[in-house]
Amino acid sequence: MKLALALAGMVAASSAMEDTLAFVYEAVRHGARAPQHHEEPWPFQVATEMLTAQGMRQRYLLGRRNRQRYAEQFALIDATFNPGQVWVESTNVYRVIQSTYSELLGLFPYKQTVIKLTNKALPPMKARNVTYTATIDGLTMVPVYNYAKPTINDDLMWQSCNYAAGNRAYKT
Repeated sequence: MKLALALAGMVAASSAMEDTLAFVYEAVRHGARAPQHHEEPWPFQVATEMLTAQGMRQRYLLGRRNRQRYAEQFALIDATFNPGQVWVESTNVYRVIQSTYSELLGLFPYKQTVIKLTNKALPPMKARNVTYTATIDGLTMVPVYNYAKPTINDDLMWQSCNYAAGNRAYKT
């Protein structure tokens, strides 16, 4: 499975070689996941093949690292999401989508803000003895584009890959 984070359209001068960086492309796999086969005792808090909390943290920390490098250190992207600078693609598999959003939370972190709403169309709501406003303030919503047909066997079985299915070298 692939997750691509393309930071395109950015230009920065390299001090060492006087080269120009045109874009950054990142291809990574999902974070740590539970095994594909359930065996007792099951030590995981998630179902088989699902992203674990550790996997979410791995990808969140990768997003923080990318933020430090690309937004803060080299100023290649804005500190807030700019759709002209960042394009995100993912396969249509839950653990990959979860990994993607975990990394994006590190890249564009949640900023807690206090906004007083006076519009009657956005009344506060109460759930579990906590009052919430009707908006998600401070959360950056970044679109994640899916390019693959959904299949339960995405990267787990050769049958889901047209190339591997026709190539006997990949069969077990």
